[in-house]
Amino acid sequence: MINTLAASAMGFTPQQAVGKKINLNGRKGSIKQVVASFNFASLHNEIKPIVLFPEYYYFGNIFIRLNPNTPIQDAIAQVKSVVKDIDAKNQFEYHFLNDDYSKLYLKDQQTTKVMQLFSIITIAIACMGLFALSAYAVQQRVKEIGIRKVLGASVFKIVKILSLDFIILVCSALLIAIPLGWYAMHRWMDNFAYHITLDWWIFIIAGSSALLVSFITISFQTVKAAVTNPIDSLRDE
Repeated sequence: MINTLAASAMGFTPQQAVGKKINLNGRKGSIKQVVASFNFASLHNEIKPIVLFPEYYYFGNIFIRLNPNTPIQDAIAQVKSVVKDIDAKNQFEYHFLNDDYSKLYLKDQQTTKVMQLFSIITIAIACMGLFALSAYAVQQRVKEIGIRKVLGASVFKIVKILSLDFIILVCSALLIAIPLGWYAMHRWMDNFAYHITLDWWIFIIAGSSALLVSFITISFQTVKAAVTNPIDSLRDE
């Protein structure tokens, strides 16, 4: 059995390849079937030609599809019983194919976990810094807030005035971070032979989330200052 890439490498179409004799590293046989090219390795690598020989006199591994409606332990017990009837000399050992596929991406999974951890730490530090900065800015403008409220400014307007400068800073940071993030993601995906394309809405969602988190962080101080009685703010004057 060969895949379509192997047939093409031999100079045949899938229909022409069926029935042809081949000799691969001393292993002879005739092509019985041509299957679609499938990825049998990591997605880091391109799909390659493959030739599958039936091993009638020797086998090392048997691939078995389990019924998803059957409990795992019961299915394993049934398979073990059948294998023991066929080959009682060797010890029955098993592992799951999805675990083997997961190992192909172990490095990527570890990198993802590290990046997630650093992202959480970075966001937490940024929020604490933004919270402290907003508290300091509000404290510096306590008298201004009191005067604006006396003159009839609404809570919404005061929150808007206090938050605008910080929102502008966050937007400026996004203008720098988004191109860098786009470049870094493209470089990372270049490690894969097959990968998705980065859509613009991914960065819109990320930027909107950053703005939302920033506004929530700032609002603790700005709303508190906006609803404070102006008499308390101007008491020292």
